[in-house]
Amino acid sequence: MTATYQMDHVAITVSDLNRSIEWYRAMFGFEEKVRFHKEDARLHGAMLRLGDYGLELFQPYEAEPLPESAHSFHGNLQTLGVKHFALVVPDLDSAYADLRAKGGELSDVVSGKTVRYFTVRDPDGIHVEVKQPYR
Repeated sequence: MTATYQMDHVAITVSDLNRSIEWYRAMFGFEEKVRFHKEDARLHGAMLRLGDYGLELFQPYEAEPLPESAHSFHGNLQTLGVKHFALVVPDLDSAYADLRAKGGELSDVVSGKTVRYFTVRDPDGIHVEVKQPYR
């Protein structure tokens, strides 16, 4: 029997749990579902949901900042590890205007062969891709 898989959540490390929860709520509408504390891992955390999609936030007692290469969306692709997560929207231009009005740090819109997208950086510089696939 072959197993069936589907995405559940992505986890990111943040420097300020409360600030990040508020930012993801205000920018995209994520809802906080649970907060937790893991003494053995020396961190606090929270699970957020946006529909069926989860975003797990970790705030360690001590964290290293992102390396300089991570501040550029494409430069970040040159190092190992998870680089970003993406959210799909039906109207990219409306999403761009909405996030700009909310004070988001946005890239330019990129038009590829199969998708249009832009990125927005969260308070810790983590990239979130917002995309509209061509139909």
